[in-house]
Amino acid sequence: MAPESRIAIIGMACRLPGGGDTPESLWSMLAEGRDGWQEVPADRWDWKSFYHKNPDQKEATNFSHAYFLNKDLAAFDARFFGVPGQEANGIDPQQRLALEIAYEALENAGIPQESLRGSATSVHMAIFARDYDRIGYRDGAQLHKTHIIGSGDAILSNRISYLMDLKGTSNTLDTGCSGGLVALHQACAALRTGEATLSLAGASQLQLTNADGRCFITFDDRGQAMRAARASACSF
Repeated sequence: MAPESRIAIIGMACRLPGGGDTPESLWSMLAEGRDGWQEVPADRWDWKSFYHKNPDQKEATNFSHAYFLNKDLAAFDARFFGVPGQEANGIDPQQRLALEIAYEALENAGIPQESLRGSATSVHMAIFARDYDRIGYRDGAQLHKTHIIGSGDAILSNRISYLMDLKGTSNTLDTGCSGGLVALHQACAALRTGEATLSLAGASQLQLTNADGRCFITFDDRGQAMRAARASACSF
């Protein structure tokens, strides 16, 4: 690759299961061969009350462990990000998490947010799960008017661009498990074509399901399916 086409990753941030809340803690997990597999927390659901060994059993679950974040997803500093309280209540937690991680990645890069306002910085985000959107439509009478923009796929990236006043391309994609990598590819392409001067790539709440509730896909030859997980990561 020619020197002029090389691209540097200058900032990173993440929220991953097992305490992978920083790139450094993620590296430690990988170096030690640990993953974030844990018993389903009581504040999620009482798995013992719904457990059934038959995965086809209706209104039941066949696993007791999965991958969760060490974070209260209801906690969000709306005032810090300039989001009205009522609107913040209707924002998909995936969007809130992505916004926090994008800001941390910017801090990690050592770039003052003010210096990027109005710049041709592009945002490329990936998404797969739409649980919050579907839950919202269970009771139409309680559906808030901000639900559409609070849970729309496109808004995952658009909200970051809007609140940081970034004028580059802003798009959200869904290619399943490869979403984060495809977002990174698009970010690199935007830089190489001159479409952007700086790019942010990331993904929020990846859905990674295995028969025993474990995920061996990425680094293990035992990989056979997917497992539900919560995660978010961004890089500049």
